[in-house]
Amino acid sequence: MILASFLGRGRSPLTPLLGLAAFALVLWGLGQRRSAVDADPVDEANPGECLEISGFGEPCPGEVITAASAAPAGPPPTVLASSQVCPTAGYLCQGLESRTTQRVVRWDETTPEIQVRVPRPTGESSGDALALQQAAARGINVWSGSPLPVRVIFSDVSGDEDFAVRWSPSLGGSELGHVETQWMLVDGVASLKVTDFALSTRSPFDRAVALDPAQVVLTAAHEMGHALGLPHSDSEQDVMYPTNTARALSIRDRRTMQALYALENGAEIRTAP
Repeated sequence: MILASFLGRGRSPLTPLLGLAAFALVLWGLGQRRSAVDADPVDEANPGECLEISGFGEPCPGEVITAASAAPAGPPPTVLASSQVCPTAGYLCQGLESRTTQRVVRWDETTPEIQVRVPRPTGESSGDALALQQAAARGINVWSGSPLPVRVIFSDVSGDEDFAVRWSPSLGGSELGHVETQWMLVDGVASLKVTDFALSTRSPFDRAVALDPAQVVLTAAHEMGHALGLPHSDSEQDVMYPTNTARALSIRDRRTMQALYALENGAEIRTAP
């Protein structure tokens, strides 16, 4: 999730950074999973993360991950030592110390293109709606080619897209964005699916005020990072930091994404016993 800094409202218009919504990230804390009764394949779902505004409203709920109780199909996952992976993986292993095990969760590297439909938000003036739509597209596109091609579709009509932006005047509390993802392993084939990609159209400080498009650019970039599998960063300089302190993708954001997609999808990163 991403938070906009209450104290920083007078700073750059890019201040309220992406409140990421989805720790859809490459790493699922295996120790935090709970069983699902009706699933057939291994199914790990993230009900969602949110981006908030620090110092304003209640914090977003923590992520919850579910896994099917059925036996996983295919061979056991590859196990990677954190001592080998983490030192050069940016913030990919953030929080691993408390979980001891994380799963690499990402899109398949053979995906030819990720198609994201961005409609115009309803309930806004035509000018504001167009500005917000274009801002969301710019934020999503900052990840295009890093690692996979991304194509934004400007349409209000559902089609063959992989997922679509859902606009809302308010996502609750201080949230600016929210993402939910689901990672599955079926017959040995891993896949990541975005089940919700929500962006706010209104300021959490004043619901009567439309968000500055510059804020939406950063929020969309933050949420798209989650949609691709990234976790939250521990540095205020990164777009994937959970509060609104960054202004653009950092070298560390890109390095972490590269590290994620260099690892085997579904592999487990473990700390030494």
